[in-house]
Amino acid sequence: MRISKRRKYKSIGKGADKDVHIFKEIDVLNYVPIEYRYTQKWTDFNNMAENYFRKVVAKTNIDELDHDMFDALIDAEMEDMMTSAKEQYTHHTRTIYSNRGIVNGQIERARKKLESLEADNARYDDDIAKYTKLKNEHNVM
Repeated sequence: MRISKRRKYKSIGKGADKDVHIFKEIDVLNYVPIEYRYTQKWTDFNNMAENYFRKVVAKTNIDELDHDMFDALIDAEMEDMMTSAKEQYTHHTRTIYSNRGIVNGQIERARKKLESLEADNARYDDDIAKYTKLKNEHNVM
């Protein structure tokens, strides 16, 4: 888990981000799926779309039938991006379900360890009580 803090004082620029890492005992909880990302094709389309649309519109006689002239192009580009987003979603969901299984196993392991430690603690309490009783019976310091 990473928590970013914005510092009020200047260190290398207008402000500085300081990452604070809090590591968890169950290792898989320290990781998360990568962020959703745009495809390079979608990014390139968005960067060039306005200029391309301006050039096409400049060469076209605009009338009331041209209101949807770019819809097919935008829908095609958006469909590719949506396919990528669905793939990323599937990957993220699979990662989360996988991590959930690992965490459940680790929690069960931790419960067993806790039971073992509690049994050890009870045994030590019994030993302490036994030795305290012996000490009192024999009048040792």
